[in-house]
Amino acid sequence: MSNEMEIKWLNDTWSIYFHNPFDNNWDESGYIKLFTLANIEEFIMMNSLLKKHTNEGMFFIMRDHIFPKWNDPENKNGGFLSIKILKDKVPSFFEKIVIDLINETLLKPEYYHLSGNINGVSISPKKHFCIIKVWVRNFDLNDSSYFNISKDYHGTILFKTNTCTA
Repeated sequence: MSNEMEIKWLNDTWSIYFHNPFDNNWDESGYIKLFTLANIEEFIMMNSLLKKHTNEGMFFIMRDHIFPKWNDPENKNGGFLSIKILKDKVPSFFEKIVIDLINETLLKPEYYHLSGNINGVSISPKKHFCIIKVWVRNFDLNDSSYFNISKDYHGTILFKTNTCTA
């Protein structure tokens, strides 16, 4: 019997990006790729390093082939759920969202077949709260009722579309 633990691989590879909320450079060069996650052990390491910083900066956890901008080809025809969370609730709420994201269980079980339409999640700090967004590739998931959001959350969840204003 081996003492080594079997690695639990994720169904997809996820990239974690950081953007300084005070930086006005929204080009690709304004984002820093911090980690790539392919298994649960990598998530545990990343989470232990970032958990205390999630309400201080803009973090994006996206499928590896998708860049965290609305005009990425995988994002431009979709939108996002927007969830407002008080800063003292952010660490545990965001951790649960990310765990569900990378395990492909962010949707209710009857909608698991649509999990591939979730591109990622992001968090943006404001003065007393943070905005968590769940990025989706199309309008198939345009309502919070599809999602496995904590029963402890009683705020409003809005769906917004990604639109080009150029």
